[in-house]
Amino acid sequence: MTDAVWYFADGDVERGPITEAQLRVLIGTGNLKPEDLVWKEGMEDWTPAGEVSGLFDQAAPATPPATPGSPVAADAKLKSSKGAKAAASAAPAAEAKPRSIQIRFDVKRPLEIFRFAAFLGQPLLLVGLLLILLSRGCDRLGERHVARAEAQAKQGESDFQDEWDRQKQSIEQELNDLQAKSDPNAEERGRRDLLAEQLRTLNEAKQAELNRLRVGKLRALSTAARDAQVTQALGSFWREGIFWLGACLFSLALLIVGFSATGPERWMALVMLTVIVFSLFMQQLE
Repeated sequence: MTDAVWYFADGDVERGPITEAQLRVLIGTGNLKPEDLVWKEGMEDWTPAGEVSGLFDQAAPATPPATPGSPVAADAKLKSSKGAKAAASAAPAAEAKPRSIQIRFDVKRPLEIFRFAAFLGQPLLLVGLLLILLSRGCDRLGERHVARAEAQAKQGESDFQDEWDRQKQSIEQELNDLQAKSDPNAEERGRRDLLAEQLRTLNEAKQAELNRLRVGKLRALSTAARDAQVTQALGSFWREGIFWLGACLFSLALLIVGFSATGPERWMALVMLTVIVFSLFMQQLE
């Protein structure tokens, strides 16, 4: 096993071949960690170094380089020359090549998938938050547009009614005073008949003007209010769908951050996830 040829993963780059002694030097200097992937001939696939028996429990410390001229250096030079000749003669016979580095998911550790997807946490948070704000913001704007259109239609009718009420208020007041007299004279009776005729003429003019506005301005305002209601009802379906998509992405991002981060960031993400799920559940109950 001492002369075994090893390969190790430096991030996404494959390094090697190296001997087991060199591998143990990397372990002793801290350049090879238990979670780094290693492979040698005879292994089925790349495996974390910490899971390979005999590596980290018997890791040899880094050996200091031998100074030139010393007996150790001479012995190392002799061994290296012999090893080079042996390797040159054995190279044509068989040359082991490791498989390409692949990410493995351990079914024994299901939460490991969140660590591999940790880089998606922050982008998903941003996308989910934007979708939630966009859907709810557009929905609120649509409701305000409907309320504004209905208010304009009501205001048009109210302005028309107020204008005609101001014109006939003085006539009705004087007519009521004359009708309250028990024994009016001829002039008062004539004035009373004149006021009654003016009031009738004013009511007829008012009705004619109202009919004209209902065909024109008031009808346009009423149509705008109705169209706003229809547009809001049709758009609310898609906005609700966007909201739930954003809520799912936001919750997934919090879940990833909660299981991949450490310290306060992890607990903050889990608490936010709990609050969101509870809020959505209570909203559906209403």
